[in-house]
Amino acid sequence: MKVTYLTSFLKLFDELTKERQAEVSNIVSDLINLFVKRETPVKGLGLKKLRKNFWEVRLGLKRMILFKLEAAHLIFIILGNHEDIRRFLRK
Repeated sequence: MKVTYLTSFLKLFDELTKERQAEVSNIVSDLINLFVKRETPVKGLGLKKLRKNFWEVRLGLKRMILFKLEAAHLIFIILGNHEDIRRFLRK
């Protein structure tokens, strides 16, 4: 499976604190293990299917990662709050 990080994701990732970047990296690793290696999901991952191929995973109460899962491709799109995710999906 191919894993891609869009520029929009990387830009927002770079704006995070080092501690928050570490959290995001751990969650991204868990997602890759889940979808690529078919490992059991980590308890409390907060994974939710939004529509067709779009999923979100929670980074806490107010932040989420939006990603797209295609046949053999995992694409990380953006980091943001609920409104950021809704705005992206409306486009």
